[in-house]
Amino acid sequence: MKPGELKIVQALASSKDGSTFTEIEENTKLSHTAIAKYLDTLETLGVIHKDYSSRRYVLAAIYKPIKDLKNEWQKWLKLSAVTFLKEGQQISEIKQRAERVEGLRRFLEFAFNHLALATWEIIGESLVDYENDPSKVNNPRLADSRIARINDAVQNWLIGLADSIAVTLAWNLDIYKEVAEPIWNRKLRELEGLIKALDK
Repeated sequence: MKPGELKIVQALASSKDGSTFTEIEENTKLSHTAIAKYLDTLETLGVIHKDYSSRRYVLAAIYKPIKDLKNEWQKWLKLSAVTFLKEGQQISEIKQRAERVEGLRRFLEFAFNHLALATWEIIGESLVDYENDPSKVNNPRLADSRIARINDAVQNWLIGLADSIAVTLAWNLDIYKEVAEPIWNRKLRELEGLIKALDK
């Protein structure tokens, strides 16, 4: 991350409700042009996002200090992303190839199960307004709220978590295909089996 980008991230990390462009300018003392460029890059990377209703830039929750997170689930996701990065770096430093391949295989199995659990939690939380009443599914206002919650969670959590897995894979690209293909093929067979079972 460039020094200017880091300044913006630090400014947003200390701002509870995000910051407007002008507030970022005041807090970082960067030029208007530089801020526009850095914000564009940080949005593309998924580190920040813009709330267009309030016109404020917000740091994705997964990048906030752990003390500022609301609940244990959010802290778990933050710690997971950090742990994935540490684990990925350690795997890349293993000298013996067979041991490294096995380390990456175990990591992928664990990480993608983790990602699936996070997705389950996000979907579950998006249904909170339905209050066990299936008839509310036809309510367009609740549908908008549900989709907004899912989008918000993806921006705040899944992108950061997926990126930490991607960084691990990037560190281990030379063995990635060897490890990933058997897992992919097995999961594909499992999916095909489920599809056949549903067709019966």
